[in-house]
Amino acid sequence: MSIFPTQYSTLNASALGIYIAERYGFTDLSCRLLICNVSDTYILQDANDRYILKMNRDVHRKLAEIQGEVELLQLLKEKNIGVAAPIANGTGNIIQQFQAAEGIRNGVLFEFAKGKAILLPNDQQLILIGRELAAMHNVTANHTLRHPRIKYDGYTTLQRPLEIIATRFAELPEEYEYLKMLAASTAKALDELNPATFSYGICHYDYMPKNFHLDEHDRVTMFDFDWAGYG
Repeated sequence: MSIFPTQYSTLNASALGIYIAERYGFTDLSCRLLICNVSDTYILQDANDRYILKMNRDVHRKLAEIQGEVELLQLLKEKNIGVAAPIANGTGNIIQQFQAAEGIRNGVLFEFAKGKAILLPNDQQLILIGRELAAMHNVTANHTLRHPRIKYDGYTTLQRPLEIIATRFAELPEEYEYLKMLAASTAKALDELNPATFSYGICHYDYMPKNFHLDEHDRVTMFDFDWAGYG
């Protein structure tokens, strides 16, 4: 019997664990599904360490976008910025491809960020977090990635989202007009700041406590760069 057309599937954790163990040379590796979302996230563990496997859906993230993320993380790791870097398999490949029911899925294995999330960092931790962000900005300010990443500007952050959701607000015209008013007032405030004078680099664009860890020495490790782009 042929497989019925599928638009959303979740790959089996045990099978992924076996696949990763064979190609990365791990032994006694366990794998379990951690989060089922836009990209499914699995946590893997062997006798020595933990790892994160992210399985991307092509409908949400194209291969070139993932290649751009990998390239960015390799650059930041090389410059000693605290990131959970991607890991290559035994043949040097970082992006693993899987034939899922709905088509090709691209997966990347990452280092596990040391430490834990701190929901309310203290002042000293906030200073360290700010310095790490500044270091990332300095590294990327004059570097052009070979693979494309999204550009964050007034259009992509204010106007384009409104265009995308317009049909969903067809029966809520007043609410939609309110959102348009907020976007317009925000754009006006930004224009008054003269963005042309700003310095630009890579923005994480999802930088909240759940996406960075601090260890016992308050060393910062950033992860989840899915939406990182120029801004």
